Order: sequence, then structure tokens, then C-alpha cells
Amino acid sequence: MSPLQVCVGVALCVAVAVGAATAAGVAWRGIIRGPNGLAEPALALFGLIVTASVLTMSLLLLWRVPWGGPDDPPAIGDPLFAASLIGTVGGHLAVLAWARALRAPVAMNRPSPRWMLAGVGVGFAGLFTSALWSETARTLGHPMADQELVATVLDAGPSAGRIATVFFVVAVAPVLEELVFRGYLQTAIGARLGATMGIVCAGTLFGFFHIADPAVVPVLTAIGLMLGWVRHRSGSVYPAMAGHLVNNLAAMALALA
Repeated sequence: MSPLQVCVGVALCVAVAVGAATAAGVAWRGIIRGPNGLAEPALALFGLIVTASVLTMSLLLLWRVPWGGPDDPPAIGDPLFAASLIGTVGGHLAVLAWARALRAPVAMNRPSPRWMLAGVGVGFAGLFTSALWSETARTLGHPMADQELVATVLDAGPSAGRIATVFFVVAVAPVLEELVFRGYLQTAIGARLGATMGIVCAGTLFGFFHIADPAVVPVLTAIGLMLGWVRHRSGSVYPAMAGHLVNNLAAMALALA
């Protein structure tokens, strides 16, 4: 493991540990002071998942996961790969079902065409940010591998599984992730702690949600903040969905090309 990997890993661990402690404290105050027990479940969810991220990052460092992702990405035909995708979809749907049961708003308001175009622009800005991050890492002598899902698609031959995986990356993930992170979490945390904290918390959690590829956590956190900004300014989750979809579609098209 190179010194750069160690420094980045330690910095991420410290940042997440501080975030987890803060989120846990806020969530605990919500439990104590809430009129119906837990005043804001989103805060507890944020603290729980960020704390889990600390443990995950520690394990990744102990197991010395290669910089840029696993050397041998899972095959599309691997049952564990299919299970991971199904679990990801199921987890997002469970959070959304929880939000619906709580009658929590998820910002599904109709945006203006101007903000939809702004969302598309944010998607391309995210693509540029990813390219800049990758080029910086390469210049420093640490070329980054493709993200695990992209590497899996590139390694697979033409098949129904490959088509389904591309569809998941391009269409399913942007919709579900935006509803959970920008729709539910950002809205709920922002209502309690302010819009800025909502954007920061949801964006950070979005980045660490992709911790299976440690090298992309910083850039995905940055993209999460961009998507959070357009969600806040537009008052709707749809521009963020558009930006996320454009980003994933362009990245996948460039990788396949």
C-alpha cells in the first residue's frame, strides 16, 4: 500500500468518524426530545449508515483493497453479483417505504424546464470532475481502475445479464439513489439542521455508499454535493435525477466505447 493510499484512507476514516459522532449526537437528541420518540428517523439512519461506513473502511484498509477497486471484478453470472444488485434495489425501496409510512416529503415537485436543464448541466459537470480526479490520480502515479460495476460490464460478453446491468447503472440507480439521498435524506435532515447541512450530510453519505471502490468516494461525494445543490435550488428531486442519469449514461458510454 502506497503512502498516498494510507493518507487518503486515514483522512477518510477520520472524516467519517467525526461525521458519525456528530450524526449520532444529533440523532440521540432527537430521540430524547422528540414528541413521539424519534423526532427525525433520517438522522438516525444517517448516523447508522455512516458508522457502518467507518467499519467498512477499516476492513478495506486491513484487507488492503487495491487503489481504484478490486483487481478481479465479479462476473455478471455470479449469483453473489445478482444478489448484491437485488439487495441494493431492495434496500433503497425499504428506505422509501419507510419514508412513505412516515409521510415524509421526498421533493417530488414539478420543476421548471430551466432547472431540468441545470440538472443535466450538473451531470456533465460531475463527469468532468470524475475525469479530473482520475487524471490527477494518474499523474501522481496511481492510475484508477474502472468502478466495479463498469469493470464487470466491460468484462462480460453480450448477454441479457449485461443489458440488465447497464440498465441498472443508467436508469434504476439514478432514480432510486436520488429519491433516497436527495429526496428523503436531504429533505429530512435539511428541515431539522438547515439546507446546507442537508446537502452536506446527504452528499457525504452518497459518497460513502460507494465505498466498495474507495478511490472514487471523494469524487462521488463532490458529485453528491452538486446534485444536492440543484435539488435544493430547484425544490425538486427531478433535476438531480436528470443529472445523475446523464452522468451515469455518459460514463458508461465512454467506457463501452
